[in-house]
Amino acid sequence: FARNRVALAAGLVMCAAAALFLAQAVRGSARISAAAARARGFEMSGRTSAARDAYLAVLGLDPAHDFAREGSERTGRALQRAANLLEAARPLLDQARAASYDVRVDPSVPAEALVQAEQKVREALVAAEDVGLAHSRLGEILEQRGDYRNAVERYRRATALDPRSGPSRYRLGRVLLWQAYLGSLNMWTVPDPAERAAAEALAREGARE
Repeated sequence: FARNRVALAAGLVMCAAAALFLAQAVRGSARISAAAARARGFEMSGRTSAARDAYLAVLGLDPAHDFAREGSERTGRALQRAANLLEAARPLLDQARAASYDVRVDPSVPAEALVQAEQKVREALVAAEDVGLAHSRLGEILEQRGDYRNAVERYRRATALDPRSGPSRYRLGRVLLWQAYLGSLNMWTVPDPAERAAAEALAREGARE
């Protein structure tokens, strides 16, 4: 009888261990599925960089996860395409910037270069909306066209995505200070306290950047 009780206790222990193992496996599987779904959500919303990081995190939990492997490869290709487009836009921006300071150059030359650069940058944003450099490049295009308000928004987006990007912060600060300067000129002709406060706020933000 005692032997039977020992065997029964051992059986119960084994059943409990098996149940615990099964519960952990189920929780692990649910965790992996949720992480894969989150990665897919990032990808569907255009957040390609975040999606790739999330797919790689899933592969860290389950190296044999085919869905995550395919997702990481797909988003990796999209990020590389965005990088290639942004690199192709850079000389066009340089060309437009240089031509704008040369009075001998037909004004249509920098304008056409900016059109081509913008096309490439916007294609890059379609491939990967959450790449800070893409927003920074678009900010440069808008700045060269004199669209400072929208340039600021793009630079802000760039610095939010990549807070360590020195060039984006510099450009943001430069445009903010320029806007503050233009606002200060307007204060002399239209003495509006609200405009004065707005110009001072822009100057403070620009100085911080």
